[in-house]
Amino acid sequence: MGKFYYVFNRLDLIIEFRTKRCEMKKPVYCAIILLASTILLSCTPANAHDFPIAGDADADMVVSESELAFSILAYLDDPGSHLTLNELRESAHIYMYYPRTIIDDSPDRNEITIYKPMKRIVVLSSYSAEAMRTLDATDRIVGVSDTIIDRCPLFMPELMDIPSVGKSFTPDVERILVLAPDTILAYATSLPPEKLDDKLPEDICVIRLGFEKPEFMREDFEKLGYLLGKEDQAGEIVDFYDGYTEIISKRVAGLSAEEKPRVYLEGWTNYHTCNSDTSFHEICTIAGGRNIAADIRVPASQVDPEWVVEQNPDIIVKYVGTAQGSGYEEDDPESMKAIREEVMNRPELADVTAVQNGDVYCIAIQLTSKPRYIIGIAYMAKWMHPELFADIDPEATNAEYLERFHGMPYRGVYVYPYPQES
Repeated sequence: MGKFYYVFNRLDLIIEFRTKRCEMKKPVYCAIILLASTILLSCTPANAHDFPIAGDADADMVVSESELAFSILAYLDDPGSHLTLNELRESAHIYMYYPRTIIDDSPDRNEITIYKPMKRIVVLSSYSAEAMRTLDATDRIVGVSDTIIDRCPLFMPELMDIPSVGKSFTPDVERILVLAPDTILAYATSLPPEKLDDKLPEDICVIRLGFEKPEFMREDFEKLGYLLGKEDQAGEIVDFYDGYTEIISKRVAGLSAEEKPRVYLEGWTNYHTCNSDTSFHEICTIAGGRNIAADIRVPASQVDPEWVVEQNPDIIVKYVGTAQGSGYEEDDPESMKAIREEVMNRPELADVTAVQNGDVYCIAIQLTSKPRYIIGIAYMAKWMHPELFADIDPEATNAEYLERFHGMPYRGVYVYPYPQES
């Protein structure tokens, strides 16, 4: 099999192989002849463009050994009658490495199979767009959602001139079809098949990967890296996560429950909290905190101010959206500072321990989910256990992530106040 693969993988040697094949007595040529014999009687040379996959003569989306052998023989006999040399290389690559199958993050946990390299990708999810660049694959993106264009002009400038296909959760199918993608990366939820998949031809694959919760981030990168043929890049980002997570988790593991502060997590609107189903809860827990709303099960996780006062949290952390003045696109901390001051000045919270001690913080929503969650964990660990994490510099972690995995200079407003200013 090694010699057989070598011929397939190094198809630039085919010309030399052709001139010497009559003299060959090695098993390679005999193997090709035997494999090809299974289809030589039933197949005739055809143009590669007759099939969705080069060399897939029976149109079953798989290049078999016999089909590849036939394609090689057809090329040797008449280079202009069947596949071009580049198409033959592609067919050999598909034979060796495809199909590839994963289980996606959709509510139904769909089994997704791709039968050839993903080359033309429409990205609806900003989380997936960030993951694509982490894996050095943005050159395959042919369409993006309005959300990506509107929110990431400085963070992802290379995507600003790519055609828009409409909103993330209500994409324009006609615009998508014009771009002729082979793949669409969508959010894990909020876009059911009847709004997208059912309106598309079968040859466009819709893949739903969340890239939201720390619990699944490692898997999501491994899955996307596998589908893109970017396993090495996926391994790098996973190692980056694991390195920081291991340090933080080991230190937190030695704390008793009483040593872990009780934390009130607040969303965009006042007294909208985050229960155990959220990524913010996971980040708080990994960083060594106890979410006071972990077991809350009320509509929209909206709680009464009196409940927060009664719980008397040690720390309050509020996440701030991009439109509210956070993230890579922002350069002025005043908006985030004003949001913190609003929380600190709420009359009903005046006697709460967190307010009394000034332990009220704001954090960019980008660090509470998405591929940058590890940075959020580092900041929160530093706020909650400053002595335990004196050697951890969350800003340096953020800079490393941006520069190493995105080739972008460090900038932006992500937290207020910074740990060293608290």
